[in-house]
Amino acid sequence: MSARPYHKRYHSDALAGFMSLTLEERGAYQTLLDLIYDRGGPLPDNERLLAGYMGISLRKWRVLLEDLIAKRKIVRNQDGHLTNPRAEREIENDAKTARKLAENGSKGGRNRAENAKNANENNETDQAALRPGSSLTNTRVREDPNGSSTRARTHEGRAGGGVPSQPPEDAEIVTAARFAWPLSHADRRQLAAWEKDGIDRAATVIPVLTRVAAERANASDPPSTLRYFDRAVRAEHAQDVRAEEYRSDLRERYGAVGGGH
Repeated sequence: MSARPYHKRYHSDALAGFMSLTLEERGAYQTLLDLIYDRGGPLPDNERLLAGYMGISLRKWRVLLEDLIAKRKIVRNQDGHLTNPRAEREIENDAKTARKLAENGSKGGRNRAENAKNANENNETDQAALRPGSSLTNTRVREDPNGSSTRARTHEGRAGGGVPSQPPEDAEIVTAARFAWPLSHADRRQLAAWEKDGIDRAATVIPVLTRVAAERANASDPPSTLRYFDRAVRAEHAQDVRAEEYRSDLRERYGAVGGGH
């Protein structure tokens, strides 16, 4: 099974990085990156295996690899493995994000279990209070000092709840998060907080919700509120901001040509 079934790809960065490569070198370089991401780290320098992935002879592979190393697209680390510094950073960043999400998911599961227990206890209390003959639903007479009486109901029951109406634009959020219920007021506040912080719903929020919900679909405690996704959404947004700053810096320094992946 692949260690990383997908990875981020910044297209403008890739195109800029390809400018110094021939067509053959581009194909070899991209294949090596996919192998590094798929493995989740540096590759053993197995000539026959890698030449097989490229579909070329050993002699041709050796030439291509040395060209990529000379152009600093691929490096040999101290263990003799082949790697790419940026790919390693992306893999480590995603690993940190995954660990944080797992920790938050564990905490969220415990909190939901406790909330569910409290909700059940409160519901049982309310049901008992609404049974016929309950002192909480009966009308009692309160005498005033002048001898007159007033009737006061001690409990009117819960206010009618019902499911809050859902704006059409919330449907894609519900679908992406794999919720089986409409968004709550707390969920809408979370969406508003993301929007206030400049996090794009279509470009960032929806993709992150889709990815994380898919990863947690078979978990014992899948996401139940948008707050669960907050760290992942903000981590993705931060990386997008850094990527844009990186591209802007490349444009200022080199124009259309610059360092790539």
